[in-house]
Amino acid sequence: MISFAAASEQPAPLDSIADRLPVAISRDDIFRKVLALAPSDRAELVGLLIDSLDENVEQGVEAAWLKEIDRRAQELESGAVRSIPWELVRERFVRAPRG
Repeated sequence: MISFAAASEQPAPLDSIADRLPVAISRDDIFRKVLALAPSDRAELVGLLIDSLDENVEQGVEAAWLKEIDRRAQELESGAVRSIPWELVRERFVRAPRG
């Protein structure tokens, strides 16, 4: 798990990596180093980066999305709805008329 520890806490994995990196580091160098992280850490980092792009977060949006995700997961688990395989979705998208 990636965490951004306070100054008094033990440094997080990214903090220790950053301490060993040269001051001027390219985006490609960062990308290569991030690829060395565990998949779960990379996924969490992606989430953190996406969150950093949201300058104006509306109150309650995150909670509403979590509620919606739970609702959809329950529908799938109960059999009330069926998932559509990616291959079929992609095929439909590719064949869809463009206008």
